Amino acid sequence: MKPLWTIALCLVPALASVGCAHREPSSVFEEGTIELRPVTWNTDPVTAGKVTAVADSQDEVAIFGNQGASYFAEGALVGTDTSVLSWRSAAVVPAIDLPDNWLLGVDPFGQVYRLRRSGVLEVVTAQYGLLPNSVREVVAPSSKLTALALKDQIAVCDGSAVHLYDLRARGLAGAAGRLAAFDGAEVIQIDFNKPEGAAIQRLSLSGVIAVAFDVTGELALIAATKDALYVERDGVLLKLWESPAEVRITGLASSGRGVWVAMGKQLSLLAGTRLLHGTIGLTTDTGKIVGSPSGDVWIVGGSQLVRIGERTSFGIDEERWRRGILPMFQRLCRGCHLPGGSSNIDLSTYPQWAARRELMKQRLIEMRPTPMPPREVGTLTATELAAVQRWLQSAR
Repeated sequence: MKPLWTIALCLVPALASVGCAHREPSSVFEEGTIELRPVTWNTDPVTAGKVTAVADSQDEVAIFGNQGASYFAEGALVGTDTSVLSWRSAAVVPAIDLPDNWLLGVDPFGQVYRLRRSGVLEVVTAQYGLLPNSVREVVAPSSKLTALALKDQIAVCDGSAVHLYDLRARGLAGAAGRLAAFDGAEVIQIDFNKPEGAAIQRLSLSGVIAVAFDVTGELALIAATKDALYVERDGVLLKLWESPAEVRITGLASSGRGVWVAMGKQLSLLAGTRLLHGTIGLTTDTGKIVGSPSGDVWIVGGSQLVRIGERTSFGIDEERWRRGILPMFQRLCRGCHLPGGSSNIDLSTYPQWAARRELMKQRLIEMRPTPMPPREVGTLTATELAAVQRWLQSAR
């Protein structure tokens, strides 16, 4: 099969190499608790089996496990393909051919599959210009980029070419045009937002086990060893928190609420300079967690798939907001409407939206007196617009 895109080989040198990761961050760090609860994510009473990877785009969820790959739309099972029963990575990525998303899964042999909305798997490795059995992980650094980890390289697809970087890395994480991974005793960060081209940083961190991006504030890069959390500041990894001797960190996962931290069977949420420890334990201590744009977190690798979220007093209306509105806020609105943002109007939480429901209808749907978000920031996709309309019309 002929690749859709031309391969462009990019051998980009590291722009920064940092050897110290032991200073403390200047900001005050707080610890607290967060009340958690299991979240019902599917309307059909299906048994997912042992799931090893999840691709979550809010209204669409693809689960990959020992019973095949299943596609869910708004919680309803659409279809399952049982032709592949073992997986190691999955992600929601920009489609190659249309302004849409693909739900991708990678099997243990390095083959990349697209799970179609009919629930049917399609091999797409060659469409990324890659050889069969070569891919190890996949993630989307932005709405226009797809990154795939190979044995000794990272392939990044930008819509017109596939760029290959000679970087041996694993544990891919991406957000807002940035990619992070780790190898050995260093964290690797690539910033694709630079006008002069992708900029690579290498940050020393002995014993690194995971990386993730905190999207709740300044898009901070978070790294973890088994006994500490670190945050990147000006090209240096600073120790943010050190775990008690009996607690071992096993995984990180970025979500719409912050970075979830697995510590054995304990689950905590890192948001900015606050680490909130969960009130319920995990069903597995594998450390395999997957973040959701809604702010929830998936626990995978156990005997059953579990989704965990914060318990609040607002009920189903907040759940609809988190599923349908929060991802759109993170994509288009956070630049102005986070606490302390340029608009001086904080819209980062459900109560602030609920109190302005009529105003949101006026600005987002009727677009008066001027459309929001501003045209130069971007526009809502058809899926986002439908989600906003459903929430605005729903009763609390």
